[in-house]
Amino acid sequence: MPPNNPLQPAHQPKDVTLCQVYPPLNSDIATDVDVIAIHGLDTDSPRTWTWEFGDPEKQNVNWLKDSDMLPSKIPNARIFTCNWPADLFEWSDHVQTTIDELARLLLAKIQNRPPAINEDRVRNTRPIIFIASCLGGVLLMKALVMANNDYLAVGQATRGIVFLATPFRGTSFQSVAKWADPGLRAWALAQKKNVSNMLQHTKSSFELGELRRSFAAFCQNNNLTSTGSVFAFYEIGVTSLPRKIIPWLPILLSQEQPLVEKDDAIPDIVAHPLALRRPHVLMNKFWGSDDPGYESVSGSIKTLVHNVCIGSPFRRAYTYMKNTCYSLEKLSIERLSGEPLPMDRCYINLTIVEKPRDKAGGSTQGSEVPRDSPFSLWGRLGIEGSETEDKITLSTLFKHRRTHSSQAGPRILIRGRAGVGKTTLCKKIVYEFTYRGLWRGLFDHVLWVPLRSLKLTERHKNPTYNFRDLFHHEYFSLSSNGDEFAQVWHTLTENSPNKLLFLLDGLDEVLGDLLPDGMFHFLKELLQQPNVIVTSRPSAILPPWLKSFQLELETIGFYPEQVDAYIQSAFTDAVKIEQVKSFLSQHELMQTLMRIPIQLDAFCYTWNESHNKEVTETMTAIYQNIERGLWRKDVRNLEKQNSTRIEQANEAEIGRLISSEACALGILALSGIYSDIIEFEPKHRTAISTFLYELNITIPCFDMMLGRVSFLRSSNPSSRAGDRSYHFLHLTYQEYFAARYFVQQWKAREPLRWLVLSTGEQKEIDPTEFLGRNKYNNRYEILWRFVAGLLDAEGKAPLFFETIEAEQRDLLGFAHQRLIMRCMSEVSPGMPSRETLEGHLLRWILLEHKFKNTGSRLAVDLEFPISVLEKALQQGPGMKTYILSTLEWNRNPSRQLTELVASCLKDEDEDVRCKSLLTLGNASEVSEDHLQTIIAYLKDDNNDIWGAARAALRGKQLTGDHLQTLIAYMKDGDPFTRFAALDALAEGPATEDLLQAIVACLKDDDDHVRQAAAKALGGKQLTENHLEAILACLKDKNQSVVLEALKVFADRPVTEHHLHAIMACLKDRDQLIVCTALKVLKNKLISEDLLRDVVTCLEDESDYVRKAARELLQSRPSPSEGILQATTVIEMREHPPDLPASIARLKNKDPRVRELAVTTLRKHSVLPEGLLQAIAECLKDQDEYVREAAINVLKGQTTLSKEILQPIAACLKNKGRKVRRAATEALRSQATLPKEIHRAIIECLKIKTSEIRYAAIKALEVQTTLPKETLQSIAGCLKDQDEYIREAAIKALGGQTTLSKGVIQSIAACLKDKDGAVRKAAIRVLGGQPTLSGRVFQAVAICLGGGDLYVRAAATLVLIRHQSLSLVPNRLVKSFYEALLKGSFTQSFVEHVTWQIVGKTSYITLGNEEYCEDVPDRFISAIRKAQRELGVPTHPETRPHSTLRSALYSIQERFRSKSSFRRDIKEP
Repeated sequence: MPPNNPLQPAHQPKDVTLCQVYPPLNSDIATDVDVIAIHGLDTDSPRTWTWEFGDPEKQNVNWLKDSDMLPSKIPNARIFTCNWPADLFEWSDHVQTTIDELARLLLAKIQNRPPAINEDRVRNTRPIIFIASCLGGVLLMKALVMANNDYLAVGQATRGIVFLATPFRGTSFQSVAKWADPGLRAWALAQKKNVSNMLQHTKSSFELGELRRSFAAFCQNNNLTSTGSVFAFYEIGVTSLPRKIIPWLPILLSQEQPLVEKDDAIPDIVAHPLALRRPHVLMNKFWGSDDPGYESVSGSIKTLVHNVCIGSPFRRAYTYMKNTCYSLEKLSIERLSGEPLPMDRCYINLTIVEKPRDKAGGSTQGSEVPRDSPFSLWGRLGIEGSETEDKITLSTLFKHRRTHSSQAGPRILIRGRAGVGKTTLCKKIVYEFTYRGLWRGLFDHVLWVPLRSLKLTERHKNPTYNFRDLFHHEYFSLSSNGDEFAQVWHTLTENSPNKLLFLLDGLDEVLGDLLPDGMFHFLKELLQQPNVIVTSRPSAILPPWLKSFQLELETIGFYPEQVDAYIQSAFTDAVKIEQVKSFLSQHELMQTLMRIPIQLDAFCYTWNESHNKEVTETMTAIYQNIERGLWRKDVRNLEKQNSTRIEQANEAEIGRLISSEACALGILALSGIYSDIIEFEPKHRTAISTFLYELNITIPCFDMMLGRVSFLRSSNPSSRAGDRSYHFLHLTYQEYFAARYFVQQWKAREPLRWLVLSTGEQKEIDPTEFLGRNKYNNRYEILWRFVAGLLDAEGKAPLFFETIEAEQRDLLGFAHQRLIMRCMSEVSPGMPSRETLEGHLLRWILLEHKFKNTGSRLAVDLEFPISVLEKALQQGPGMKTYILSTLEWNRNPSRQLTELVASCLKDEDEDVRCKSLLTLGNASEVSEDHLQTIIAYLKDDNNDIWGAARAALRGKQLTGDHLQTLIAYMKDGDPFTRFAALDALAEGPATEDLLQAIVACLKDDDDHVRQAAAKALGGKQLTENHLEAILACLKDKNQSVVLEALKVFADRPVTEHHLHAIMACLKDRDQLIVCTALKVLKNKLISEDLLRDVVTCLEDESDYVRKAARELLQSRPSPSEGILQATTVIEMREHPPDLPASIARLKNKDPRVRELAVTTLRKHSVLPEGLLQAIAECLKDQDEYVREAAINVLKGQTTLSKEILQPIAACLKNKGRKVRRAATEALRSQATLPKEIHRAIIECLKIKTSEIRYAAIKALEVQTTLPKETLQSIAGCLKDQDEYIREAAIKALGGQTTLSKGVIQSIAACLKDKDGAVRKAAIRVLGGQPTLSGRVFQAVAICLGGGDLYVRAAATLVLIRHQSLSLVPNRLVKSFYEALLKGSFTQSFVEHVTWQIVGKTSYITLGNEEYCEDVPDRFISAIRKAQRELGVPTHPETRPHSTLRSALYSIQERFRSKSSFRRDIKEP
């Protein structure tokens, strides 16, 4: 308690307060309106609103707060009670508050009430409904009449009032006032109190009449009267006022009557008052929900809330949209079982998409093994982010964060593969915004627009389609007020676009289908809105006219912990939950597949049907099990048989029942894959339905069937049946059904038949021929996996592999081996030809080892056969090291692979031991024995092994024996051993003994040991004694120790004592320590006194310290004096410079003053022209430092006038290297340079000083359209004696949009340059030219015989892309093939690279481009010879099956025509 102050009254006066009683303060329930209840005289809250039974066994009832009372009637409202100083007797040492003062206090509290979670209080227009009891109604009238100026918003927000026995014309007290007044005053005097002056407002008076009339005017002006928004309740029950004042008064003198008579309780503006059969004291209390009085009062309040929500045209339009388009039912996520998925189990995982760096010159060389190929199963499914992924939640989506382009803003692109949750994401966003208040401080509304709907015929035909049409079609087409509602939203879009967030779903589905007509222009307008979230498939190519996105994200699969949570919610039986988790833990492929949301749902639904005791080791088997379970469910939906017969049917019988439907889905799936379509629109389905009829496949109603089977979903289920689009649950289901159809036709020796959906063209081809054409087509990769698995289930896989192995094979080999490897992962270990195929894989790894030493691109694949790796590790130490170097990049090796690697831990070769340790660092589980071996290596004398052992132990689960060993190591005499032991304990929990051992190391003599000890304590449960030991480390002389000690306090509660110790670090001289301390303090509760030290950091010299201090201050929950002071400092620091004062300082006599004046301007990206001219004058300053500072300021300006560019160009001749470099950068930053500047730069090319000539060329390098004379001058530099100038000249010429033949020829001559960098630059520029002459091609071909690997690789690409292989002389064909082969070792891992020669035609695929040309016989013979000389493995010698021989003959006949073989990766 504070000490007594003689200047303060003995009794603290009461204040006006608001208390939120519903929903609870920590609730996240979204609400639309506020209800504020004001009590009367001589009472308070909650007593006023509580019915007290007087029986301890009965619960009192607070009708405003109890969940089954008013909150249940108006769940979309916040309910407040208002407490005001209403005591009848007030202490005599108080100055009484007048009704005017109370009214102002009430207005202030209402104005500043806390915002709702879904409210933007900047607008302050949240509707309010008042409940006023007795004299509280008079106080409310006074407040609303006074609600102007600062409190105008309160009056405007008032939408309804319920008066409970309010004395508009006084109370019956005035009838006893003559004798009651003196009695009350005498009683008050005896108690050293005064009678409240509020009592006078219970009497009829002129002032009360004026207030009543002013209030009536207020109601009329705010439309409360015309809308019937004021209710008045009067009492019928009687009260004895004399006995209320003198309780012992006899009954004869009690004078019982209503305390507020009917006429006095009715304001003039209420035409139909309502009576309550109860006395005055019970007018605001109700005993339960069945209380007749409660039913009347709560019904009126509910009516007011309802009218508020549907009042204005906009409100009615919004309510209609919310109740129809955005209803909980429409936003629900339906499981395959038909049950809704709870939104708290609807996980959306987003990660930032980093744009890949440009490949220099399209090189196919690389030095590192990537972790995951996009062609791996994991890469194709898109369920994992990168290792360093930046995970983002919806709540933080719009927070500032650094990306590849800029900071996150209101334009966001979210890419996602089918089935990973784009549609779910949209529903989740709308749900969280509408019902949970997400982003309400940023936007008023979120509008979800499925872009595919723009392609509907009735919309597409409208040449003037606009937002009004969109709103009508999308949201209000079924409303009788649709036109009015659409116009309201159209007006809002025009007037307040910055407060609308458009959620534009499925950009990829509409980009290629809209002609340049009215709808296309509307799409552009829609996409250019200021606030948009756009979803799309990863493969979509954004059009150049599209406004850039500040952030690009990708949806990824569930995290493992989310899979567990989903399983918990999917099953109610605890035993079954454990069975499912146990099953998944034993099958690693299943763990991966279950991270796909829809896959997990299907697995859980079909668990009983298909996974009881079966072993599911392949992806195909998983899909087969799920298919069987879902078909059994769908047979009922398709009304094939009654439920009883279906339950008794076996798999074969079910298969026969759905054979037509399965075949139809297969044809639909294959047509979609061929046509690159996953969203099947009405026009596609109509064409397929007709096609099925022509094939005699009986499906009575194709559309109805699609809607009833579990394998497809509608993207817009709320639309009319004929307008719906359908897609398979996941792209892999589409690929599975296409493979199922392929296998069906393969076994029956029947042709495949499908449609080209874009044209309606019918296709027919033999399955063997289709396989031959498309076995390397990346579009069919998953399909071939399924085909192998489905055929293997029937023992027919060998023929499939023989067909794959047949000609024509990939000459480079990697696409072929990858295909074999993928398909082998789907077949049984005992397949007859498996050993031969694995032997071939081993020979390819040996070839990789022969050509490169950075790791095998094949062996790094997670599906590479373990048996082949075992054989590779038996090839000697060199091969062991090579394989282990490869496996080191495996992020999560399987148990089998972990055991294989661990077998090398005790190898004789140190490199082998080191590599095995590094690989085990990525393993999630390592056996006890192997862990003990790894721990022993912490004492190894070899630094590489010692470091690898440390890395291998991080994140591992260590048991008691392991921990005891590490505790012993902490006491070892070798500091390296002590450090390694502590480093191994940096993650995971710790026992008390272990903690004590770590804390003891905080006093170690070795700096690194103390640092490791502090780091090891981070994130662990620590006692106060442990924390005291860490606090002592904050005074350590070593910076790293202090930093680690500070981090211990980052995510844990701290005491005042801890805060003072951390705050002391703000005075450290080391800026990194200060920044770390500020970050640790960011989420801590800091007193105003301690905050002053933070404010002083805003004046620090370091930008990093100032930024950290600013972030800490801005994170404070409410404004304070310290924050206001900090804000002032920030504004002063970042305020634009004063022009006259800045110019004056630039002309100061002291050169140091001039230099400082210029330097302070560097942080301003845009400076006024006058100041820029003054800075340009400084380029002539006699002081070198002033000139350097001036040019550095100018280079940061994006737009400079010609007058300023001229002195900058003159600086290219400056003697100072820094000045020349800055001048070059300043000129390079300009989009275009005037001709005068070009001439000035060209003059510099004539100067003998090579540094000046170099600077001049670099200044022109980014100009894409240079005058002819400038180009000629640069071309002249190609023969300069300085190699740096020759290289710069080539790069400058390469940046031009067009080059003359003469210039190209000059660049080609540089391919013979003695400098390697010049040759690289030349081949890179030539590779980017659209056309080259035969003479240039010959020069490029000669490069194949050079020693520069980069130039040789680039030369191969030039020849391929310009279809000039026939120009390669015989003697260089081997070099060409070798360069392409080596390049494919790297590039085939990250992009599609294949080469086939069919007949005399070469087909080379690089990424998404295919290059086709005829080649002479001598070239083909030379390639075959090169393969033999380089030791490229030939295909396994297997005798083709007779059926295969006849099929291959058919293929070769067809391949005689080049056009029939052509495989266009981009075919529609």
